[in-house]
Amino acid sequence: MGGRKWEDLNMDCLVNVFHKVGIESLLLDVPRVCKSWHRASLDPKCWESLMFPEDIKCKIWDNGRFSKRLMMEYQENFSSTAFIKFVIDRSRGCAAALGLPGCCTEEALEYAANECPELKTLKLNTDLPNKQRKIIPRLIPKWKNLEVLVLDRRHKMKEILDQIALHCSNFMRLSAPGIKVGNWEASAIVTSLPNLRYLVLNGATIERKSVVMILQGCKQLVHLDARGCTRFDEDDAEILELASHIPSFMCEGSRRNGRFT
Repeated sequence: MGGRKWEDLNMDCLVNVFHKVGIESLLLDVPRVCKSWHRASLDPKCWESLMFPEDIKCKIWDNGRFSKRLMMEYQENFSSTAFIKFVIDRSRGCAAALGLPGCCTEEALEYAANECPELKTLKLNTDLPNKQRKIIPRLIPKWKNLEVLVLDRRHKMKEILDQIALHCSNFMRLSAPGIKVGNWEASAIVTSLPNLRYLVLNGATIERKSVVMILQGCKQLVHLDARGCTRFDEDDAEILELASHIPSFMCEGSRRNGRFT
């Protein structure tokens, strides 16, 4: 009973804890505990990772639990764009990771590009409309510190990777699970990202010759996840030989015909 209280924790300690919780908790749970927690929740370091809930709809006030809680707390009928801007503003330019919802508008994307100059990780939502997808290559130059990109086959990989090659010298990890990789995509990876270190393609449909192309062209790879892929076999001797220098190469469950045993 006589021990220290949570609210008496050092502010830096609180911030270190709170930056690990999600957006919903930072907005609706943490600030309500006590004044010191509320102050800590406003620190930009708590907002370095802006991974928005993927199920946010274009009409954010859809009677969902999250929507109701936001309305009760802020007494404001946010549009999805206004809400995204509101959260980005909390980071004060310090956001290092960003995952926008599928309802993200062009205006919100442009705002994110301008207000998150320190971004290192970008996750592109699979539900992002085509109109918004088309402007991603144009925005990449604003994220010069980008190191990690997560995307799917609906995005224009070549255009995005071309811009990364030109403007993001620290880029090291591409994650594209479930993507379809043919000669065109493999060539884009090799040409634009010859110094790539981490590549995640688990569940992808990838031609054998495309796997060979990537292994021959990306000599700096230290991790390649090609588990559960189709169009090449996990016990392919040439592929295993070409990948022998990669410390972490995974291709378990990959089958040429796509039938798993």
